[in-house]
Amino acid sequence: MVTEFLVGEGIATNADCTFSLYLPNREDFHSRVKHEFPVVAISLSDYNAIREMLGYKTVTLEENEFTTQWHMAVTTDEQEEFIRSHAIVDTDAGRLTLSEQASHQEAMGETLYNSYTQVVYVFPDNICQNLLSVNRNRYIQISEEISYSDAAA
Repeated sequence: MVTEFLVGEGIATNADCTFSLYLPNREDFHSRVKHEFPVVAISLSDYNAIREMLGYKTVTLEENEFTTQWHMAVTTDEQEEFIRSHAIVDTDAGRLTLSEQASHQEAMGETLYNSYTQVVYVFPDNICQNLLSVNRNRYIQISEEISYSDAAA
């Protein structure tokens, strides 16, 4: 429907990325306690596609490594506390260790994070292929500005 609207209105796009968010452990699917939702993961290729859309440099991971992406409102102390206790993540697809470049905090949109969380794991693509996808989002960058009323349509 979005694609049809853009084409119908003659709105050109510069970039378009549909991405999934994954649970590191399938058993966490039923973890629904407010403010204790599990941290989700995004695949490295999708994360880098979004970074490129926004003009940020891409990141790399070694085999069996992960990194983190943080909401802009999170303090350095909060990041460091989380990272200290999450340097290793056991997933349904194997164990991952934290990359030397442990965290990133560029503005990347609210829908990148699970409810009540302010961090997302960035996992290698081959790991995400074996995890439970729990959310699907789409980021589109249009070529020219449009009015709010047109965007709301």
